Amino acid sequence: HAHQAGDHITIGWVTNYIGWNYWQEDYNFEQATNYFENSLSLFREIRFQVGINHALMLLAQIEQERGNLMQAQMRYGQTLMSLENSTPNHPYLPGVLVRIASIARAVGDLERAAKLLGAANRSTFDAKPNSVEYVSHHKNMVPPPIHLGEDAFGEAWAAGKAMTRKQSIAYALEGSAMFAENVVPHAADQPLTEREIEILRLIANGLNSREVAERLFLSVGTIRWYLKIIYNKLNVHSRSEAIVRAKELKLLA
Repeated sequence: HAHQAGDHITIGWVTNYIGWNYWQEDYNFEQATNYFENSLSLFREIRFQVGINHALMLLAQIEQERGNLMQAQMRYGQTLMSLENSTPNHPYLPGVLVRIASIARAVGDLERAAKLLGAANRSTFDAKPNSVEYVSHHKNMVPPPIHLGEDAFGEAWAAGKAMTRKQSIAYALEGSAMFAENVVPHAADQPLTEREIEILRLIANGLNSREVAERLFLSVGTIRWYLKIIYNKLNVHSRSEAIVRAKELKLLA
């Protein structure tokens, strides 16, 4: 089994690399996306979290570069959920927060963008609260300028920097949830994942979002994001409708 897992990891990274070449050298976004999706499937099969995080990040980045901001936001939401199950100080988190900040800026939500940059700055950036531009340690993670006014920017930045890791993930996921209804209509024919069924089962047992979050060691924002996805997949609009539909489909034991 270890040998097989090792083979999957190697094949997954090679697949990622091929996709990267299609993206960076040939500008073939569709082929690159196909390779990233394949590597994600391989990594998920063996539950290789580092590879899962990396593949999700690449899928989000490529959507953002193509200008598909809602799809990118959804992908970043998936990345955040994956990171929440990873080691506490995962190096990808600041980069994801920066990129979500750039999406917030692009759609005109400057205060949100500033807060997200503050949250990312907590562990990654060396900058002052009153600056309007940040340069990260990684040249491919340059945050966008946020022209919000010095006082307003500083206040939002400080609020973001004061967030804990868990709070910053929950805050970033709130934005992803706002996009979810518009981004996942085609997910209706996709099966629920094991995690989604687990959450739905707990909801069916009478637990609210906070109680489910505590039971699964996740944030409330993450649970709300999952529920948005579940509703779209089941083509329902509420918890009660989701429970009824899941029982009809025999998803709940």
